[in-house]
Amino acid sequence: MVDLGGDDAVVLGLARAEEFDRVGELTADAYVADGLASGAYVDELRDARARAEGGLLLVARHRSSGDLMGTASLFTWRAPARWSQGSATGEAVLRMLAVAPHARRRGVGRLLTVDCLQRSADLGCHRLVLVSATTMTAAHALYEQLGFTRDPARDRSPQTGVELLAFQRAVP
Repeated sequence: MVDLGGDDAVVLGLARAEEFDRVGELTADAYVADGLASGAYVDELRDARARAEGGLLLVARHRSSGDLMGTASLFTWRAPARWSQGSATGEAVLRMLAVAPHARRRGVGRLLTVDCLQRSADLGCHRLVLVSATTMTAAHALYEQLGFTRDPARDRSPQTGVELLAFQRAVP
């Protein structure tokens, strides 16, 4: 459990099967609200079950209410290419970090990212990599505060008009 101050206390853990639909909706809603997803990608964001089958589907829950506050997916280089995105041996990949609108600006994204760093180490990985849309400047600031550095060689554009910036960090 992590206390965020006030009435906020967050419990981090793996998503339970009965939460998969809600986790998928939280992810899709967050990305759509930020103008980061449309069309088929929204369906992919909703498919939390597939992410859980390919890696670790993490959630942040409010301690007392059980309300889902955020989610992230963590994959290793051993995961199917759909998830591992060309990562090298020994790397973990953070994907689809999303915080519910009502839980933003409370440290939930930071907690999930730090949890992914620790879980990457626990999985025997030496580096955590991720990509982030160019417009996600608050997320970029968070990653830099946590010691991530830009990795321009991994920048990519999955479709016209979508530019993704890559970040990486050695795990603890």
